[in-house]
Amino acid sequence: MTIHKNWGSLSRKARFGWICLAVFAILLTLRAAAPTLVERHVNGVLDNLDGYSGSIDDVDLSLFRGAYRIEGLVLDKDEGGAKIPFLEVPGLDLSIEWKALLDGGLVGELILEEPVLSLLAAEDEEDEQLGEEGNWLESVQSLVPFVLNRFEVENGTITFDFADDAAPLMVKANSLQMLATDITNVADVAEELPSRLRATATLEEGAPLRLEGRFDLTGDTWEMDMELECEPIELDYLNPFLEKYANLDVRGGNLGLFAECAVAAGEVDGYLKFLAQDIDVYESGEEGGPLSALWEAVAAGLITITKNRNKDQFAAKVPFSGKTEDFSAGTFASVGSLLRNAFVKALSGNVDDSISLADLDQEN
Repeated sequence: MTIHKNWGSLSRKARFGWICLAVFAILLTLRAAAPTLVERHVNGVLDNLDGYSGSIDDVDLSLFRGAYRIEGLVLDKDEGGAKIPFLEVPGLDLSIEWKALLDGGLVGELILEEPVLSLLAAEDEEDEQLGEEGNWLESVQSLVPFVLNRFEVENGTITFDFADDAAPLMVKANSLQMLATDITNVADVAEELPSRLRATATLEEGAPLRLEGRFDLTGDTWEMDMELECEPIELDYLNPFLEKYANLDVRGGNLGLFAECAVAAGEVDGYLKFLAQDIDVYESGEEGGPLSALWEAVAAGLITITKNRNKDQFAAKVPFSGKTEDFSAGTFASVGSLLRNAFVKALSGNVDDSISLADLDQEN
């Protein structure tokens, strides 16, 4: 081509056309090469995680949305006896949150599609897989070019496996839907807790689980006001765990959990309420030895005496408070609630709305 020789003779309109064509060609070349370059960068970061290693299958860019998509993200623990990946994410979508631009903030939103998080607790620490090893999370966060203001999980799964041969137990939450919004408070809302969180899931035995509340991560210390509801789950499901750690063989009944928690200025205040209905403790007699038989008889007797007869309900409300790194439960209040449920009024199967951040602020 001899365009450069005749450049001076071209009209302004023709020059502009050639410049636009050249810019378009450069952008097209960059667009074609960008996914490969980004994929190499991401895999490079994942290969150098502390305590974990990871990989991805593919990267796709969407310049018009200001987004990129990662497919086939997998994180594995480097050492130990874990046989399954720590995290699997078939699809991850990261984009600019255009709605936040109206409030003057350049922030991002992250969507995880059908993620599977596998946690493993074991007697040998090397075999544990709890995500506490190394600083892998900081490296993964470096892949996100924006400050996140919105985080969503679609149809996720979390498993918690107690790897104990004597008392195997796997707690599995399916159909996890989670949404956290206004994480960075871009709109500068004049609220004490501007960010919102809502999560729902279903435990493996069909019990619904709900976590909901508000939080603020923008200050020097985190603040939050949360509530948790877990509808009754069959106690037979938890029996291996109860046999191992409480030496009880439960043959029937269900368990519901309800909790509230407020955190501010390094202080925590809350409670955990449990309701066990139609509970049946199996008494093995001499099968497990005289001491085991005695303990089972005492436990069954105590449950019978301290349960609410009208609702066949054994329940208590356990308050906790103190510093976030060292809080404790109220023993006397817990025993009092146990007796109140039995002889005065049965505890309700819901959250009490008795914990608030305002009350915690007044105490401080």
